[in-house]
Amino acid sequence: MSSRTIISFMFLLSALVMPSIGYCEQREDILTFLKVTGMEEGISRGAKLYRDEIKKNYPNAPESFYKSLDSDLKKYVTEMKSYYVKLYSKEFSKEDMKSILSFLETPAGKKFVVINTEKLPQIYELTNKKMKEVDERVEKRLKDMKRP
Repeated sequence: MSSRTIISFMFLLSALVMPSIGYCEQREDILTFLKVTGMEEGISRGAKLYRDEIKKNYPNAPESFYKSLDSDLKKYVTEMKSYYVKLYSKEFSKEDMKSILSFLETPAGKKFVVINTEKLPQIYELTNKKMKEVDERVEKRLKDMKRP
């Protein structure tokens, strides 16, 4: 996975993020939903993978750089959770979120969470693979354009 792909993905997600979000009555239910479905962990894991990729590609960067990066990634995780709260609060009422959380407590809901959580890494892997392929084609086209 190239750092360019990871950076592009992070910036794409970050462009969607609202810097802050006001109170909404279903906020806590949405945050519970993110936790129960593994989405919160996925956001954090994505940030960690990004940091690891940067560390691998720039092993000699000063520690101050990584402290700054860690701060940026912490902010990113917070902003992504806020984004989900804003998005879901527009689409789901408090009653909707209660119903969704109730479903997730049933055997079928628990199965859904397990299967969805197991498949997400495969989906991310495929997404990264396909984006890398697109990135390579775009880079080639751009290089070809520069040639006289």
